Amino acid sequence: MTNKVSLALLFVLCSALALSVNAQEARLQVDQLNYLTNRAKESVDVTLDRPAVQLVAKLATLDAKEQSRFRELAQRIQGIYVRSFEFERDGEYNQSDVESVRAQLRSPVWQRLAQVRERNGESNEVYYIARNDRMEGMAVISAEPRRLCVTNIVGQMNLEDLGLLDREFGVTSCGRGKIRRERIRR
Repeated sequence: MTNKVSLALLFVLCSALALSVNAQEARLQVDQLNYLTNRAKESVDVTLDRPAVQLVAKLATLDAKEQSRFRELAQRIQGIYVRSFEFERDGEYNQSDVESVRAQLRSPVWQRLAQVRERNGESNEVYYIARNDRMEGMAVISAEPRRLCVTNIVGQMNLEDLGLLDREFGVTSCGRGKIRRERIRR
């Protein structure tokens, strides 16, 4: 009996360690961008851990069917992190700032899903970590001449879930689409 209990405990500990390692790989480090807060005319720092994500899920503005799906998704999300800076002039942040985030996304576990670059210097990139045909994390970098935004979602999701998160929070546009829709509704 003791061996079975020991094996079960070992399995639980290994599973918890694997989840912790997966979350660590999916969570981006963006503290190096903190200095931009003093340069920006507006900065946003969103840090939602698992309990906060579940609370926000209860406040979702989605229709009833999507709210149910969103609450189920919130159980799988370990964190949502957003760092956004808007500047009055071009050149307030360096390409090395963007590169410091991109460097983390070059690890073997991250894959680029999409990249859009425009002539004016605007760049939008979407990356994900996949294991067993399921996304374990997602990152979006949106860099414009006067705006820089990094969004990082840690947890299990699929493309439908990503669409749901985008409709509620505008994650692939760093919240801009959602904010514009809210202003139009008022």
